[in-house]
Amino acid sequence: MANQPGAIVGDLNEYEIAYDITQKLEDHFKEDKRIEFRYGWPLAQKIDHINDQSDYYDLVIELHFNAAYREGACGTEVWYWSKKEEIFARIFQRNILELGGKDRGIKTGAYWRLIKGKKIWYTLAFLRRTIPMALILEPLFLTNLEDAAAIRRKSFRMILVSKLYHALIESCNLLEREAQ
Repeated sequence: MANQPGAIVGDLNEYEIAYDITQKLEDHFKEDKRIEFRYGWPLAQKIDHINDQSDYYDLVIELHFNAAYREGACGTEVWYWSKKEEIFARIFQRNILELGGKDRGIKTGAYWRLIKGKKIWYTLAFLRRTIPMALILEPLFLTNLEDAAAIRRKSFRMILVSKLYHALIESCNLLEREAQ
């Protein structure tokens, strides 16, 4: 379906799940021209397109699902790059957490890990290279048994769509107030 399917855990394919959820979300916005959905672009092409039209976009969001080596890893996190995106990260985190998951917090897209005693810095390219404000949403872990069972349920996906819908409406309303 996509050039890079993301995490694949058993029968769960990150891209297919994100695609399914965003398509359901898109159905809520048929008449609302404030929201635009794009699918399946390679990262560099997507970033170039967004940046070429950076005056057009106020906020760009990527939907992902985490995977970890530890089966017990779980929870929701939202990644952002700069201070101006932090309020939007909080809006999405708060709404997604209404599903009842563990709060892993909102996180800046620059982070470090200790590897063999050395501090190694990483950045999330989508956040770092995108000119408009951008977020990466990670609602749950596909590698966690409870999270995986939840995401397989149609009812859970519909509730997640509802939470994302409310976060998008709240974000659009905030952007409109700031523009006045």
